[in-house]
Amino acid sequence: MGLLRTLTEWFKRREKPAAHPEAPVRPPRPAPRPAAPRPPAAAAAADLPPAVVPRRFSRVTVYYRQRGRQKELQPKLVLRGPIGAKLTLAMPAIEGFELFTITNFLDRFPASNTVIYLVYEPHIAAPVTIYHRDEEGRLLAEPTILVGRLNAPFTAQPLTRFKAQAAPLVQTGRFSKASQSRHFTYRLGALQQTAPEAEYVELLAPKPAFSSPMQLLKYDTLLPAGSFWRVFAVAKDQAGQVFLDLGGSQWIAADHAKPQRTNPFLPGPSQLRLTSDAVTFNAQPLQRVGQARAAVTRWAKPYGDALAPLPAGAKVALLRIVYGTDGSQWYRLADNSYVLASLIDVI
Repeated sequence: MGLLRTLTEWFKRREKPAAHPEAPVRPPRPAPRPAAPRPPAAAAAADLPPAVVPRRFSRVTVYYRQRGRQKELQPKLVLRGPIGAKLTLAMPAIEGFELFTITNFLDRFPASNTVIYLVYEPHIAAPVTIYHRDEEGRLLAEPTILVGRLNAPFTAQPLTRFKAQAAPLVQTGRFSKASQSRHFTYRLGALQQTAPEAEYVELLAPKPAFSSPMQLLKYDTLLPAGSFWRVFAVAKDQAGQVFLDLGGSQWIAADHAKPQRTNPFLPGPSQLRLTSDAVTFNAQPLQRVGQARAAVTRWAKPYGDALAPLPAGAKVALLRIVYGTDGSQWYRLADNSYVLASLIDVI
């Protein structure tokens, strides 16, 4: 019975028409979209780290040599830099030598290592003259000549006795092929002249005599130690140095000199009075103007009593010229005093 029921059910299912459901409606397939354009290769490469390109370097060796010789004048210089970079070449000044030529000159680092030669030749430097003048332009001492090697430094110093009044205090430079000069100016101001405290002075050591208290001209002969001299005036400069006027345009510094009231070598009250009995004079009129070269002693008459000196550079009227039979020549001034003609410039 069970089998029969099973078969009956089977046949019933076969007799019914098979149901065919409608096929599902598929949505339309979308049209294919064009592919997005690929970024250019440069943009893609921008995301990558930059490529490192190694720079190339070269070396330049500089030698400093004397012309015609392999002598090195100073240690070589080694320069290193990127190829094509700017090259600055030092050309030092070497004492006693002048740059003659440059071999293999370059202004940029080359593609390969290179050697440059700076060739020098010996050369003599020109001198440097140092002048010392007061504010009125008068020389206070003989010019000093400095000599040295070419390109070597030099230093010029002022006069020691007037250093505090000098301007500038020091001067420097380098010797070159051209002559050079340096000038010192000294603010000395006017000399303070006073009457001497003692009539004579005894020299305790040999001393040089000068034509003026400024010591412009130094006489060749030293005044001997132990000698006595008449003192006509005393002058002091702003530096405090004291000078003694011995007459006849002779001035000495007051150091190593002892004041004395008398001169033991000349007896009598008129010890220094010069006799003019054997000399006659002939005066002729003159209308000129003269200028004192240095401080010049004035006289009451030729070979007479000494008076206060004319200051250096003073201009005076020359009224007469007086000729002595001993060969001396004098000028008579407007105040009736006399000066030696050899110490006055006619202008």
